[in-house]
Amino acid sequence: MDFVVVKTGSQGPPWTAERLERITRAVTGGDPYLAEAFPVVGRYTLPDGSVGSLHRRRIPGLAGWPPARVAARLAEAPAALLRAYVRDPEGLRVTLDYRPEAILRGEVEHVRLTAERAAVGELDRRERSPLTLRDIRLAMDGLVFNPRRLVETGELEVLDVRALRIEHATVTQADLDQFLRGQPAGIGVVVGLGDGAADVRVTRLGPAIAARARLVPSSGDRPFVLAVDRVRIGNIPVPDLLTDWIGRHFDPARALQRLPALITVPAVRILPGRIEIGGQEPPTGPTRR
Repeated sequence: MDFVVVKTGSQGPPWTAERLERITRAVTGGDPYLAEAFPVVGRYTLPDGSVGSLHRRRIPGLAGWPPARVAARLAEAPAALLRAYVRDPEGLRVTLDYRPEAILRGEVEHVRLTAERAAVGELDRRERSPLTLRDIRLAMDGLVFNPRRLVETGELEVLDVRALRIEHATVTQADLDQFLRGQPAGIGVVVGLGDGAADVRVTRLGPAIAARARLVPSSGDRPFVLAVDRVRIGNIPVPDLLTDWIGRHFDPARALQRLPALITVPAVRILPGRIEIGGQEPPTGPTRR
């Protein structure tokens, strides 16, 4: 966020008012760390008699904290930040590339996270089983965080990320099977990972549905395109025209285009017994300055 706009008086319909009131309280002093990071830059009288306030992100630099100490606290914080999405990370490591004066304002040029293994997903939803990833390497550019909240409370509050790159991750057949068993939509779904394609069989919708799914490299702004063919419902083949239409509308790569930060995913390959994201050799990591 670069700007926050809040107003006094009515906050609109009840199904949105609670969230808006919470944001208003936070930036107007209820959360001193957020209020400090988003000071008021303008107030305006609105037609209904209420007052609107424009808050702009202007993070003051920390005083009395050596940059190296702030960096050390930041390197310890990602496990807490990822707690809502990552369970039991093994071998989690963080490498930072930053300018000393910038990190005191909560700005880091590059962050690289690696882990040997972690379960990822919507962990606050009981009916959703996480997916285990292995040999994970992630890189972030343009991280902006709230430095005072970090050093005084240990909580990492991310305010911006310019880009996120998934450099490498592996999903094994066993981990995929466990993930499907723990999903309501995965009941009666079997996915077999083969050489360049996955054989999918669905038995929960009546007649058995069988299909082959492939990940085709894309020349556009998506890292891959989901291609589905050889679809059969029972013994009846489904025309490719229909399956292409369904594949275009359910292609998971399309969701990457709607995210607020640029997400980069390297080549994704389906191999016998595993899905491989990215190459095997890790790139040279950034260094701390």
